[in-house]
Amino acid sequence: MNNKNCKALIFVFFLALCFASCSLNYDIAGKGAAENLIPEMIINKAEFTRVKNRKEILSFKADKLELYKTDDLICGENIHFSIFNDSQKILTEGSSRYFSANQYTEIYTLLGDVELNSYEENFLLNAERLKWNGKTEQLVSAKDDTVVMKKGFNNKKDGSFSVQGKGFAASLFKKEFSFDGGISGSVDIK
Repeated sequence: MNNKNCKALIFVFFLALCFASCSLNYDIAGKGAAENLIPEMIINKAEFTRVKNRKEILSFKADKLELYKTDDLICGENIHFSIFNDSQKILTEGSSRYFSANQYTEIYTLLGDVELNSYEENFLLNAERLKWNGKTEQLVSAKDDTVVMKKGFNNKKDGSFSVQGKGFAASLFKKEFSFDGGISGSVDIK
């Protein structure tokens, strides 16, 4: 074996040794971070029904659902849901292009062409992004997002109003809502 071939063999040996002992750490962001990036399960054309005391209380449909292993995170695409009362009458319907839910924190986010229609409260809400906190029962928009709210159009006996503004916040517990700014609209009092 000549000197040139010997040097090449040693170089290849050390190169192979370097690659064999090299380990990439994909978990740079912390333990389990890589697991959060890839869904554990993907469900297409999903339909779920929640039942309580033998009665349907929630109907949920999505074109696609992604369930993540940690954080109890569920993400969805093209979702539609209905919430029912004890008489099986629809209280609220909603839809959006994208959806995320953290079941542990009870934070639910609706993104893209969000529409909420509360038949019980007689209002319709349109927004680009909304976040619901299930623990505090608060619904909020991003500060600079415009939210359109119409009330009284299903049943005009008490009058109606249509208002749009930025920085929407609502408390279902207190049955109050507010806007931070950029408010415009109309009121029809009966």
